Amino acid sequence: MAESALDEDVLAFIGRRKSDKNADTFIASYHKKFEESGINKGREVLRILHDKLPEFPKLQPCLAYFSIGGSVGSEIETVMNQSSINYGVLLEFDNYACNLARDKARNLASQGKTLEVVTGSVTDVMKDCQNILHKWRKEKKIDGVLVSVQAVIHELPFRAKQFDLLTFLSEMVEGWLDCPFIFICREPIKPFGWPEQVVLNTPRLNTNTLLDFAKDIAAYLSIKGTIRSHSEMGVSMPSLLAVEVLHKLFYIEDYPYEIQEQLTSVEPEEILSMLKKLLVGKREQNRKVTVSQALESSESFNRQYHEYEIEVHTTKLQAVEMPPVAFSRMVVHNIDQTKYQRNKVDTGAGTGRFQEKADEKVTVTAESVVPGEQKKEEQQEKAGAQKEKSGRSNTSEDQSSIHRDSAELFDLLKEKVVIILSGSPDAVSALFKQFLPENTEPPLADSEKILLDILLKSDFSAVSQALIKCHKQFNKGNPSGLSAIVQVSRWLLPWLLLVARCPDEQAREWRNTGKLADVVSIPAGLPCVADMIMAGLDHRELSWSVMDTFPTGSARLDLLPEVGIKDKCEKIIDLIRQDLHYKTKSPVEAIGTDQIDESINVQLEYEFQQGKRYYLILKTMPANSQLQNRDCVSEIQSVFGLLAILKLDNELLVSDQRLFNNIRNLIAEKDN
Repeated sequence: MAESALDEDVLAFIGRRKSDKNADTFIASYHKKFEESGINKGREVLRILHDKLPEFPKLQPCLAYFSIGGSVGSEIETVMNQSSINYGVLLEFDNYACNLARDKARNLASQGKTLEVVTGSVTDVMKDCQNILHKWRKEKKIDGVLVSVQAVIHELPFRAKQFDLLTFLSEMVEGWLDCPFIFICREPIKPFGWPEQVVLNTPRLNTNTLLDFAKDIAAYLSIKGTIRSHSEMGVSMPSLLAVEVLHKLFYIEDYPYEIQEQLTSVEPEEILSMLKKLLVGKREQNRKVTVSQALESSESFNRQYHEYEIEVHTTKLQAVEMPPVAFSRMVVHNIDQTKYQRNKVDTGAGTGRFQEKADEKVTVTAESVVPGEQKKEEQQEKAGAQKEKSGRSNTSEDQSSIHRDSAELFDLLKEKVVIILSGSPDAVSALFKQFLPENTEPPLADSEKILLDILLKSDFSAVSQALIKCHKQFNKGNPSGLSAIVQVSRWLLPWLLLVARCPDEQAREWRNTGKLADVVSIPAGLPCVADMIMAGLDHRELSWSVMDTFPTGSARLDLLPEVGIKDKCEKIIDLIRQDLHYKTKSPVEAIGTDQIDESINVQLEYEFQQGKRYYLILKTMPANSQLQNRDCVSEIQSVFGLLAILKLDNELLVSDQRLFNNIRNLIAEKDN
């Protein structure tokens, strides 16, 4: 194989380190790349914390943001601009990056916010940063800290002199045990699901170049193991080294800098365990500390993996798929949630969920609200007048505050999947083979729970492909295993698709809030894919009411074109009423429109709490359709407040068609 331009670049960098380059030019170029990524990191931090800590909006004004290794400061600037956090400290080693960050500090100062930039190694200036933070606390400007460490810890053993993880973590938490402390971190980890030794290849590189490249990285990072060339098949090496080779190949222009860090050196469980012990402390063993970890894939790594046409095999030359995850997202906090329930009232929905009292309002109609301090008699009087005026009972007024705690439904989902797996050892064994390294035996104890944890931490694509392979295997004569795979698919794939497409705070609100109001744009191009996403929001098994090429979800309402598109809104509502009355199995004894609507809404609330939300999908209709009129949508929602009204994304139609066809056998086959 002749040498390519990439071969020349790789060979030119082998053996070269940062000191070999023009430092100023290199550093300027290097940090420029972190400007946009820092903005994305800041937004992601806010999203994660809003999702994991319902108290976070209320906590923000008392927190300082401490960004460790935050480069040019775009992450901390984004967070302070998009939150009510008013104080921040940025610790960064590089002078060039710090100078750019100080420009951002001046911009924040013009908004009345304070950002202090501290230059130096974390082992030298951590205490300086803490002194600033504790000074603010003493001055009563803050009463807690949010520490953000984004893909930095794996660098510190190589970049910070005499770095020690325990010292780093203990200095980080010192003085914050008796007040709100939040730690959020994202770090690259070792390859998930790869055997210890792999054969790596790419048509972009000559095998000899790849061999020399791998040896250079292994020597500098002290990675032990055998490295050998295997002709055109590639180079065999430890899987840890293979990941290092791939990352450094993808960013070959930064090699003199990237070679000074090992991406696979972090052990997330070690960090979480140490932080929990440090935060609990010796004196208060009952102090509550919450620890969580989520495994995530990297879009940029996945994209480049395919662009470079990477091929990975076992030492027996069996193909190995790309690692399903590449990063660990860690969140640790000591927030006592009971302290943030003051001035809150029970919604009365029977879920124990609380809402803030500050914005207390009672909805009377879709257009008007009555302040919470208004006397109850006045509210009832206006509600009665509105009812008389409209000729219809305002059944949605009590639904505006209906919430559910979806965590309970998610626990039920997990219990269901564990029960399904417990009934089919064959399915458990087959799925483990898709995710465990070759020749690795599944765990003997709690195997179903461990497998479920792996599936939940993997992405939609990896799990669906694993289930497809098992489905094909069992379709040849194992009905029990086949049934288990189909059932697991119907419970898990909707949730994983939701995670893949709705990774923001809005999805959390959809899961918990009964009355969505207005039309919700859903990331689906086909109604049957929207059915999957809605099942994921409800944490329920995907089920169908009509089996067809593209089936109809059991919770979906359809307006037949021949009976409703051009009719008035009153007629459309009547059609919805009939469909809901049938689907919810509301009592047939209900008499008159008002009582029927009230009866339907009682059932809608009950089923919502049990994990089933009914919804109507707006389809493409003629321009004169009354259903496209926002007044009509508002009228529908004023009658049936818990009915979600959805709009599809037409640009996703073809890709969703392919997606659904790919998993059709898993989720849309008629039960045997």
